[in-house]
Amino acid sequence: MHRLDEPAIAPNRLVTWMARWIFPEHVILLGMGLLLGSIWIFFDPDHWRGFRGFSIRTSAISMLVLVALAFVSRGQALFRGSEARRDATRAAIRVIREWLPFVLAILVYENLHDATNVVRPDTMDAPLAAADLAIFGVQPTIWLEQHLTTPLFTDYLLFCYSGFFFFPPGILLAILYLRGDERAFRTVAFSVLACFCLGFVGYITVPAIGPRFVLREAYLNPVLGGLLFGNNATEIFVPYEQVMRDCFPSLHTAISTVSIASYWRFRNLLPGRSLAFFLLLPFIVSLWFSTVYLRQHWVVDVFAGWTLATFVLWLAPVVVRRWMSLRDRVTAGTGWVNEWRGQA
Repeated sequence: MHRLDEPAIAPNRLVTWMARWIFPEHVILLGMGLLLGSIWIFFDPDHWRGFRGFSIRTSAISMLVLVALAFVSRGQALFRGSEARRDATRAAIRVIREWLPFVLAILVYENLHDATNVVRPDTMDAPLAAADLAIFGVQPTIWLEQHLTTPLFTDYLLFCYSGFFFFPPGILLAILYLRGDERAFRTVAFSVLACFCLGFVGYITVPAIGPRFVLREAYLNPVLGGLLFGNNATEIFVPYEQVMRDCFPSLHTAISTVSIASYWRFRNLLPGRSLAFFLLLPFIVSLWFSTVYLRQHWVVDVFAGWTLATFVLWLAPVVVRRWMSLRDRVTAGTGWVNEWRGQA
């Protein structure tokens, strides 16, 4: 609810509709879309090759699964008359409204392949490598290969790198959504999407391909091997990679940092309270280490990821609090009923 010292804003149909249907997540994604569009138009309009079929399929399947889950959640109510079907339809529309920004983020990410080399055709790996060398006196990935690399350790870190990027924030968002806590859900959603969008800006302005390519000739084994993942553990994602100049900042670091911090911030809303935080923490720390061990990132990429996460963790609660206050003032007296069951 809006504060008593903040008067309600005179209702306007368009403004009221925007307040109900447009969220901070939509705004930041719109900004990202406008940025990419501007790059393609003003830098090289003939360079863009169109949306990749993989990205379209991934986005469409993700949205269809979410909508299907919304209908399934209504279960037997679908067979209890038209009102129940309308309720299921409203639930599906709500799912689209709340989760569409994440699907669009996938679409944007998968189609950065043309934008990352338009603003800067070169890469920034040389200064990033020089920064690592200046900080540590050695190249960390080369030192790690000489002192810590084992097949079993490689398997474990590859598991952390691939498994604890999307799933922890996704599970947290699902819990908060089902709990009906809009403020918490919106804060985590904005944090994750702001990391993605600001990270995309980093990819475009500081393109880098990482040590696994730049230092390939310096390694004793150009490709790390594992027990379970075979002799090409560090190349396992190559067939699926759409953006090859995506090192600075490390979004694996940024997103996982936002995720673990959010598990702590909203621990009182979770089953077992802080249990999930302490269970996930060792894997998240391992993920941070894996970004360098697996030669995906320079260490300064990881530092940049932590910096980005710290910024959005501060920004998100401020943006969401002010947006919800403004929305309540705009919709006051219009008869609109918030669909969320609870407030934080």
